[in-house]
Amino acid sequence: MSSILYNTWGEFRHAAEQILDLTTHELCIFDADLAQLGLNQLASIERLQRLLAGNPAASIRIALKRTDHLHRDHPRLIQLLGRYGHRVHLQQIPDNLAHLRDTLVISDARHALIRFDQDHPRGKLILAEPEKIIVYRQRFDDIWNEGGTPFSPAPLGL
Repeated sequence: MSSILYNTWGEFRHAAEQILDLTTHELCIFDADLAQLGLNQLASIERLQRLLAGNPAASIRIALKRTDHLHRDHPRLIQLLGRYGHRVHLQQIPDNLAHLRDTLVISDARHALIRFDQDHPRGKLILAEPEKIIVYRQRFDDIWNEGGTPFSPAPLGL
């Protein structure tokens, strides 16, 4: 269908909202820390909630470089993870992948939001082109399959 280039943070966040709206059964995210993605906004959490509540087979996988800030900066996402922990999986990638700088948001293996560098908003939104998504989905799966440290919604400590 289409590929759309974007250059600003506002365009990136709008594209992220589009991806969330289009997702019907699987969402895969690779990012540095979710800071720019806006997943903790109430509207985004409501979209994720609708996905999980509306489809018992729906799943979300999130691979991050850093998870230390999640309890402080993403309480709504933590609540969602606590409620749907059997279908929402979040892990911190291993150190050997820390050099990766892109962001991937893949919806149903049909749509993707690609940010070329974690420090810049420039990227592309690919809509309804599963043949173009294959390479990005494989990249996400390769990152995910490297393993990492699973994130727990409950704070660790005494």
